[in-house]
Amino acid sequence: MRCHRASGYVPDGHFPVRLRTVMSVPADTSTEEVTRVIAAVAAKAQEWHDLDYSVKLGYLAQIRNNLEESLDAWMADSSKGHGYDISNPAHGHLVAETLLKGPCVFGSWINSFIEVYTALAKTGKPPAPMSVRKTPSGHVAATVFPANIRETIFGGGLKAEVYLESDKVEQTLPADSPAGLVGVLCAGNFEAPTDVLHVLFLQNQVAVAKSNPVNAHVANVIARIYQPLIAAGYLAYVHGGVDVGKTLTSHPAVDRLLLTGSCKSYDVIMWGVTEAERQANKKAGTPLFTKPFDAELGSVNPYIIVPGTWSDSELEAHAQQLASFKMFNDSHICASPQVIITAKSWPQREKFLNRVRELLTVYPGTRAYYPHCEKSYAQNLEVLGGDTVCKKAELFPGKQLNPLFATNLPQDHFLTQNEAFCPVLGEIALDAPTTTPDFLAAAVKFANTSCWGSLTVTLIVDPRVQKANKVPLEQAVDDLKFGAISINHGAINHPIFGQLNWGAYPRHPAEDIQSGAGKIGNCYLFKHATKCVTWGPFTHPGQFKIPSDAPARLKRDQIFARYSVGPSMLRLTRLLAVVLTGL
Repeated sequence: MRCHRASGYVPDGHFPVRLRTVMSVPADTSTEEVTRVIAAVAAKAQEWHDLDYSVKLGYLAQIRNNLEESLDAWMADSSKGHGYDISNPAHGHLVAETLLKGPCVFGSWINSFIEVYTALAKTGKPPAPMSVRKTPSGHVAATVFPANIRETIFGGGLKAEVYLESDKVEQTLPADSPAGLVGVLCAGNFEAPTDVLHVLFLQNQVAVAKSNPVNAHVANVIARIYQPLIAAGYLAYVHGGVDVGKTLTSHPAVDRLLLTGSCKSYDVIMWGVTEAERQANKKAGTPLFTKPFDAELGSVNPYIIVPGTWSDSELEAHAQQLASFKMFNDSHICASPQVIITAKSWPQREKFLNRVRELLTVYPGTRAYYPHCEKSYAQNLEVLGGDTVCKKAELFPGKQLNPLFATNLPQDHFLTQNEAFCPVLGEIALDAPTTTPDFLAAAVKFANTSCWGSLTVTLIVDPRVQKANKVPLEQAVDDLKFGAISINHGAINHPIFGQLNWGAYPRHPAEDIQSGAGKIGNCYLFKHATKCVTWGPFTHPGQFKIPSDAPARLKRDQIFARYSVGPSMLRLTRLLAVVLTGL
């Protein structure tokens, strides 16, 4: 079983885990009520489809207002649900994470959608890309960020592109999609309800969304934010476990499914409950669900270190960034980097890896809140051995998993084929030459063919190497078969951009779904979008670092949340001040 976090159980909450939380959550919806709700929302599908763009723009503005009013409540409810004490300064970095994976992401998406719907209401067309260029394959890369001076300052040199499998830019319209009802099975590790936003405003379809029991603590806040759509009958939330999930996925009025979770849940819905049933249906080509099924699933997310000569400060910045990405949300993130790819003969390899290990050891305490993550951790510990444990001070005794970090692993190692979904990190050192073109070719081949999944890949390339190897680097990016590719910025950051598409590269058949099928995002509505790429500076002041000062991290991310929800030059100035000075 390659989808490790789903082996023998289904930890994403849809089938059939229940979670006991420390606070009240919505009561389970009865199957009779689920059936009634589906029929009621389905009856509104055509009405929603035909609404004028200006009316939908008004809904987006109301949702943004509700989000701004709910920021403190979201942070408080999420923190309590995860077991974080909002009044404890030592928990500040964890409380900050609830803002990053919830309101910050959702606020960014809302504002991107408002930009698109403003253009649709005025011109009948989505915004054009900032620029267009041809990739080495002859296809088009369309720039979608930055779009203005504020975004240029905020991005600090970041550029984001959507790659199209076409030799020209073509954009669609929400009105071009058929009316319909989508059943949304929501994430358990990620709180921003961007899936619902995508369904209503890009697919132009109504939705019945099943909240995930792991995230039930924020269900009431999200319902308040989406209240205008819920009150109008275009959206409904239902709550519960396996019975609610089965009722939603099997209802004849549901035209499409969108799942954020594990490949195990996908297989249960698509092929059957038992392993024997799944294998028989796969062999016979007889899926149980025959309608369109979009799935945002996991990956082992290669992290490629391109050899170069780094200064001490550059090496420190990238060791900090990698350790921070790995430990974010205690690694309960489908985009969490898991497999580092290096050149064995890179002179700075040992120094870099040793510093990553040191930083994982001193990283402030985290809490393993995701159901059954300890089983995956135990299995990885057995495979990797006790000498890979990076022991650190416990903030949550009995609820904390010390990171595992193993280096110089064989290329066919367990870690390359099994998503851990917990703090496990490994390095594969390739025997390839350190010359950039040769190493890139070997690293791309290994990532494409030997790493399970295709969700994200990150390349770390210093500016000297980048300048001297522009053509080989662009060829490597073109050749990578991953949905999200980042140069220096970190692909784990891609979900904050509604302009980018999010999901697997289109190369997984339903019988071996791995990272999934279909995408969300791409709010500029490009046709033929296959992947997205961010190009970032090698170092910058806003780069992720381990949170050595937890209260300061919380202060910074509270300011970032306000900016994400209501971006303005004034709020950007405040954010830059705290990032640059800490004041």
